[in-house]
Amino acid sequence: MGGIAGLAAFAVSALAVWPRKSAAEVVELPAAAEGLLAAEGYLARETLAYWREQAKRRRITTPAPARVSWQWAGPDVAAPPSEVAGDESVVALLSDRVVSQLRRDLYEVLPVPGRIVILGGPGAGKTTAMLLLLIDVLAARADAGQGADEALLGPVPAWLTLGGWDPDAAGLLDYAASVLNRDYPGLAAHAGPGTASELLRSGRIALFLDGLDEMPDGVRGPALEAIDRTASRVVRVVVTSRPDEYQTGSELHRLWDAAVIEVQPVDLEHACEFLLFQQTGARRAEWETVTDHMRSHPDGVTSRTLRNPLALGLARDIYTHTDATPQALLGYPNSDALLKHLLIRSLAVAYPDPDERAQAVRWLSWIAKNLGGHRDIHWWEICELIANADPNSQTLRNAIGRVARLTALFVGGPVGGIGKNPAALILRRPTRQEIRNMMVTGVWYGLGAGLGGGLIVNRGLGLGGGVAIWLVVGIGIWLSSSLYDLLSLWSQPLPAARTAAPGDVFTEDRERAIVFGIALGGIFGILSGLVAGVVVGLLSGFAFGLVFGSIAALVVGSVAGFVFGLGPAVELAWMERFLALRGVTVRFMPLLQTALEKQVLRQAGAVYQFRHAALQDLLAATEPVQIKGTGASSG
Repeated sequence: MGGIAGLAAFAVSALAVWPRKSAAEVVELPAAAEGLLAAEGYLARETLAYWREQAKRRRITTPAPARVSWQWAGPDVAAPPSEVAGDESVVALLSDRVVSQLRRDLYEVLPVPGRIVILGGPGAGKTTAMLLLLIDVLAARADAGQGADEALLGPVPAWLTLGGWDPDAAGLLDYAASVLNRDYPGLAAHAGPGTASELLRSGRIALFLDGLDEMPDGVRGPALEAIDRTASRVVRVVVTSRPDEYQTGSELHRLWDAAVIEVQPVDLEHACEFLLFQQTGARRAEWETVTDHMRSHPDGVTSRTLRNPLALGLARDIYTHTDATPQALLGYPNSDALLKHLLIRSLAVAYPDPDERAQAVRWLSWIAKNLGGHRDIHWWEICELIANADPNSQTLRNAIGRVARLTALFVGGPVGGIGKNPAALILRRPTRQEIRNMMVTGVWYGLGAGLGGGLIVNRGLGLGGGVAIWLVVGIGIWLSSSLYDLLSLWSQPLPAARTAAPGDVFTEDRERAIVFGIALGGIFGILSGLVAGVVVGLLSGFAFGLVFGSIAALVVGSVAGFVFGLGPAVELAWMERFLALRGVTVRFMPLLQTALEKQVLRQAGAVYQFRHAALQDLLAATEPVQIKGTGASSG
């Protein structure tokens, strides 16, 4: 009888909320074409603002960058310019040009869609060259776009690091779309969740792919083949790599019709001018001692090392912002020793306090070593890194995962969990259609739960008990399902959402998890308490029902709140507390944010990276902290 009553109530509710076709209730959405144009403009503005700021933070544009030139690569990796760009551009392409003019001298010269490969050794400035090109293209696009039709402008450059891409697992466009959705949370709000994919497939985005050399040896060739296959259709690409890795990867898989150029060492005189730029007083005299030595020993260790843009920039930064004399740059036996000195000194400048430096280096070394050669630091994957290094932490993750799965079976729906990507909670008013969808879904869940509960207790409690249980369970499930749908709806991005930054993503994910945990844990706790209280009360009396219902509400609400509140930020906090119980104290987000502020790390969208690959390699070779041990700490 309880099930029959539930079915009748469901019919009435369904008729009440069933969508009716009414002109007044139709939600007006922007036309697909208009939405894509709006998304394209949003992406261009956000990308330009973000990378201009990053260029300043990385001191690429302040002070004035060192003058770095490029030339057409050798025949072992590059086809002749005449076969790539046409006879008219050969003379220009065969002469040396500076990387700050890549847009004018090469990017706009090549036939559309055009492919460019920028080669350079460690610290040679290939990534900087591509970054300057990206900013220049976006700035020129913004200048030309004042009042112009967005559709008539060129594609929007988008930055991706290749180290995290597995071409066997995902196509290039699918990988690019996932990164764009992660780094630009407002993108999907303009034309739906498929906005990034549609922009890519329609050729409105140019892919700037950094770090082909950072991919595993057996992956570079297939990656080049996938890039060539994708770019042959509509997508323009720019790729950076070290020369040897590119040559090895292109032996069997070519990027056809590509302009392959190689970044050149800084001219000796330009290097000396860069070191002396705006130096004054006694410090200028000290620098002149160094530059005089470089000019008189052009093939010496100091001269050869400081013609590398990485070493040149480090030398100027380190000995401009400390009391140490730049004459310490003289006398090293080889370039590797001098570069290692500069990298170690950069950490001393970033962390003047010896204790803070020791702790930071310990944990940054641990991260560098456990990245396994990848360059991106996804903070939401740190728990996985810990679990891979420590069996006890893996056991904890497995246990939490089992609790989450059991809770999912109990509540009959999806929950938070281990290993999910971070998300934000952005409040907005649902549309009428969205409200209808939530109510109809909730009614279906409520019907199923009400029928089940009514039929189960109907024999023992009679018609009255069956109806009571149906009402409590059905309405409770309906409310909880609607609340979950509403919270999920609020997790969707809006046009006003700004470009993601790692610290902001962490904070937003933590806030979302807290709201989910409190709201859904509370409603499931109340629901469980009511059901348990009514059943036990009807069977054993009001007092027993009250006590049992309160206990059920507390237990189920706590477990459901814990599981629904799981997410990368909360999981990281639990893992840090678990490590603290074993004498290993570390707080990863303050560690990473401090390293970012001190220019030891940089950010690329929602992920961190070591500011220099050479620094990551140096730290990875350093003996890191052992998680299994005790007594290690980091503030």
